[in-house]
Amino acid sequence: TTDGTLPTATSSELKGAISVEKFDDFKAITLAPDGKRTSLVFESEASLADYRRYGTKLGEWKPNTIGNQTPKLIEFDATGLISANGTYQITFLYTSGAERLDIDKVEVFRNQETAPLATDVHHGFTGGAMHDNAYTLKIEGYQTGARFTVKAYVYGHQGNDSNGLVFLRKAP
Repeated sequence: TTDGTLPTATSSELKGAISVEKFDDFKAITLAPDGKRTSLVFESEASLADYRRYGTKLGEWKPNTIGNQTPKLIEFDATGLISANGTYQITFLYTSGAERLDIDKVEVFRNQETAPLATDVHHGFTGGAMHDNAYTLKIEGYQTGARFTVKAYVYGHQGNDSNGLVFLRKAP
């Protein structure tokens, strides 16, 4: 819809380029061939401005990238975002879907090393409500030119219909 109302299976189908005066006026759903509603994620630079306090966007998750009630490894390239030794915070923020995201562990790796530089192990979740969805990692082995990878073990609480954004910021 382009008037800010929530769409349903009986809403008019829009095709082609769509223009709206305000970003918040655009709402959309996708329907699978069996008629079941599925998630649709979109973003704009304006919508990311709402998340600035969490840092820089590191990545996102979608239903096919997370586990279904059991942890699955998801990786994000943090090269250039981890820019020195120090304490970094990684925050998971749910944006849509039927399920919350549960997070069990977040690690940072340098290059192809098998031992993590930093690890934060605790259970957190985001979706509907948030609880302990920020992970703090102290980097002490920064090397100029190194590749940094964030690895997280995540899953949908009762399924994997969950979408969201992951942010990284260096603590002051």
